[in-house]
Amino acid sequence: MDQPCPLPLHAADLYHACVVVEDLRASMEQLTWLAGYRWRPVVEHLTGVWTPAGESAVPLRMVYSLDEPLLELIEQVPGTTWVPAPGGGIHHIGYFVDDLVASSRALAEAGLPLEMCGRGPTRPSGFAYHTTGTGLRIEVVNRSVLRDMQVLLAATPADVQEAGA
Repeated sequence: MDQPCPLPLHAADLYHACVVVEDLRASMEQLTWLAGYRWRPVVEHLTGVWTPAGESAVPLRMVYSLDEPLLELIEQVPGTTWVPAPGGGIHHIGYFVDDLVASSRALAEAGLPLEMCGRGPTRPSGFAYHTTGTGLRIEVVNRSVLRDMQVLLAATPADVQEAGA
């Protein structure tokens, strides 16, 4: 580790940490009580994914914090990658990259296998999860979605959810 890493990740491009939880609403309430978190609206959608085992569509319920650094909570989906990390730890950390396909390829070539990605006309599409040899999961997302993320994250005060609401 004497040389700089040639991979396309940069600390300044880290945009969130994600925890997969058993109960989304209860976890939001607990984090609001413990640390004063406020939440953007809960998002529910069907996500098309590719894994080495094949393609599928996974129903996701997720929420981002209003407060920074951004915390993403995803409600567990048994039988998928979206299950709580052992001990309730971080599921993944997400980075913006300039070229999703090239960045994903570089991570795989550096020994971080592609675990899952969005389903689409190219692989990966939308997002890609890669895992390190020590079990850390890295999500890379094309920077071109930043505008969409900014819309999602630009909740007006009327849109902000207190955890008990």
